[in-house]
Amino acid sequence: MSILFPENNKFDNLFLDLAESTKDMVKLFSEFSKEFKDFEKYAGKAKIIEQQADSVTHKILNELQEAFITPYDREDLHALVIQMDDVVDDLENVLQWFYIYNISEKRVCVDEFAELYIETVENLILLIKACFGKKKNNAINLSKIIIAIHTLETRGDTLYLNNIRDIFTKEKDPIELIKWKVTIENMENAMDRFERIANTVESIKLKAN
Repeated sequence: MSILFPENNKFDNLFLDLAESTKDMVKLFSEFSKEFKDFEKYAGKAKIIEQQADSVTHKILNELQEAFITPYDREDLHALVIQMDDVVDDLENVLQWFYIYNISEKRVCVDEFAELYIETVENLILLIKACFGKKKNNAINLSKIIIAIHTLETRGDTLYLNNIRDIFTKEKDPIELIKWKVTIENMENAMDRFERIANTVESIKLKAN
């Protein structure tokens, strides 16, 4: 039985599939940050991953319509799946904006956010496994993972603030300033989404106790 949803274990694989789509998008962003070229190609690949995540999201939502579960569980699952899909959407948007803006010179914050995404998505995978896993110690692991995601999001906030200040103090070209302001904001938004997932799981955990 699942630690959070003991009466309904059918969602295990679907939620893990959605988490894996997020990991695929993070991997794509990491590859993009290293190459920093062929923007259109990466934007296209991001769209494919986003569509795959949408497909899994719709499957989960359809299961929620038909599953015999309490409204309490249904509401929590709905919030969780939407927030996970939002992470994929936000990461896809980041890659789309790099293509739209045709940014030619990379800033170090792209690599820094890429590294942060990699570490955070690994914790997301662990979080989903802990949510729907069957081991007795999952509740303990859950708390540790939630704290880890909160810590990573705080690092994302610091990264965001430092780089926003940097562009406003050093960038002389107003067009480049606008491009990077929006891009940095979009990169940080994805980290906020990860934290919201952790907050939702934490809320579910408190209700389940």
